[in-house]
Amino acid sequence: MALTATRLNLRRVCSARQRLLAQARRCLATHSSHVALSPLEPYNALDYTCRLESLRRVQGANKRPLTLSEKLLYSHLIHDNDDWVLDQIERGKTILRLRPDRVACHDATATMALLQFISAGLPRVQVPTSVHSDHLIVAEYGAKKDLERAAGDHREVYDFLSSAAKKYGIGYWKPGAGIIHTTIFENYVFPGGLFIGTDSHTPNAGGMGVLGIGVGGSDAVDAMAGMPWELVCPKVLGVRLTGQLSGWASSKDIICRLAGILTVSGGKGKVIEFFGPGAEKLGAMAMATVCNMSAEVGSTSCIFPYSQAMARYLTATRRGDIAHYADGFTETLLTADHGSEDYYDEVIEIDLSTLEPHINGPFTPDLSHPLSQFKSRVQESSWPSNISHSMVGSCTNSSYEDLEKVYDLVQQAKKAGIDRPRTPFMVSPGSEQIRATAEESGILPSLREAGAVVLSNSCGPCVGQWDRKDVDVAGAENNSNAGTRWCIIGDNNYGEGSSREHAALEPRFLGGVAVIAKSFARIHETNLKKQGMFPLTFADPLDYDKIQEGDVISLLDVDGDALKPEKQVTMKVVNKDGTEWTAQLNHSYHAHQLAWLRAGSALNHVKKTILGSAA
Repeated sequence: MALTATRLNLRRVCSARQRLLAQARRCLATHSSHVALSPLEPYNALDYTCRLESLRRVQGANKRPLTLSEKLLYSHLIHDNDDWVLDQIERGKTILRLRPDRVACHDATATMALLQFISAGLPRVQVPTSVHSDHLIVAEYGAKKDLERAAGDHREVYDFLSSAAKKYGIGYWKPGAGIIHTTIFENYVFPGGLFIGTDSHTPNAGGMGVLGIGVGGSDAVDAMAGMPWELVCPKVLGVRLTGQLSGWASSKDIICRLAGILTVSGGKGKVIEFFGPGAEKLGAMAMATVCNMSAEVGSTSCIFPYSQAMARYLTATRRGDIAHYADGFTETLLTADHGSEDYYDEVIEIDLSTLEPHINGPFTPDLSHPLSQFKSRVQESSWPSNISHSMVGSCTNSSYEDLEKVYDLVQQAKKAGIDRPRTPFMVSPGSEQIRATAEESGILPSLREAGAVVLSNSCGPCVGQWDRKDVDVAGAENNSNAGTRWCIIGDNNYGEGSSREHAALEPRFLGGVAVIAKSFARIHETNLKKQGMFPLTFADPLDYDKIQEGDVISLLDVDGDALKPEKQVTMKVVNKDGTEWTAQLNHSYHAHQLAWLRAGSALNHVKKTILGSAA
């Protein structure tokens, strides 16, 4: 029934999709048919001229200087029934209808996404798409044994992903090929692109002048099917870099310092744009590291302007034709306009010359400590002082340069008489290309000799995929078995770092009905809405501290048409001692999204709509 309903829906919107795809093809294959988006996809061509025309259509007669993120977003707007006018686009409010250049999924999200796409009945994806098998590999014994274990444990998943990818024209990267963000950076990124990926660290692509944005699986399916992808127009936070890194300070220290300034929620609803003379001195992979970790401050995306460092990286990775083509659009499309600094919503300045190496944590990534102050802060806060594990890898520390630095440290340790590490030492290369290069140059053999366990080219411990047995979910299961409806109470930035629909599906499956938090991470809030969970925020954050485990919560006046956009919800709380109190809650649903909630999920709404139309 769901399959039939969805196909009916697609027939109804076929003409709209054809108009959208016609517009997109004009930007993919005309002026620059000789410049492929990727050596792996020579049939998809890049056309900056079309993007520039789309941008100028939005600008009209308005000559206001544009920031880089504005240029990239507005050049990807869909001009269907909407007449976009620059003066009428309001940051933080206007919902943009966009067509991304690429969609990427990892194996923990791709299964759900592909099942939804298949139900659409389309013969191929309508936007270049790739699937990367990097999240399901448990890190324990080393690359060979861990990959063999994954091949057995997840054979059904891998067989489905590879066969579906082949059928629907999707690029498939097998287990061990590399981490999604690294393989994307090595093979697919191009300056000026708009990429979406089902992972919160998709902004990694900003190191190549790409606006990379993390999304949930349902949003990815919209783009894969050729439908508009919606995004609330983000605010723009400018970060001016001056000076030059020196000593042991690295690009990761830039974002560690910024996390200390912004906190884990300071980037929510914003694109972070780096600019200034310091930005011009960073390499492409260094910029990617900074952009990757912008997810830890809750940002929508993060980006650096096109530079010759990016051009050199493209040339070194068999994409010199893209660099040559991009050089002609540096000022008009791939960098911010002169004077656009006046239109940032906020500007932060970081002097790289005085930046120390930083350590962030424990417990949260915005606890930022210059190395010179770390010892005293550990002692003052009575934090654990023993290190349990050491890891080099995942998508922020797995480049060849990262491994080379660790190799140098190991050599220094040997000269100081330290032959073996005192803690478990794990190394996870970012891709097969990086692993093979580090193997050939002697880096990995030296690290193994020093006691390192070289893991597969995958996420592993970074996403919690290692041998842990300390998670207990019995409480939610017991509530579900008893038929008890329950809700989750969350602090600030609830859902941070999660792009997986499972984080919304599983509470719903176990009987959860709502999540009430001080604030939400953008991707997770959207996933909750689409899966029929009710995300609400405290109008008064102090009410969070009044709620205790076991309290009985009722949401009043939410049935039928009583719930409306921007209308607060009243929560009644009955404490264990019988006392009652009420509080006001906010929600961010617009009228179309409220239909999802009333139907139980976005897919249920589609099904009911089509069945009603066919009756």
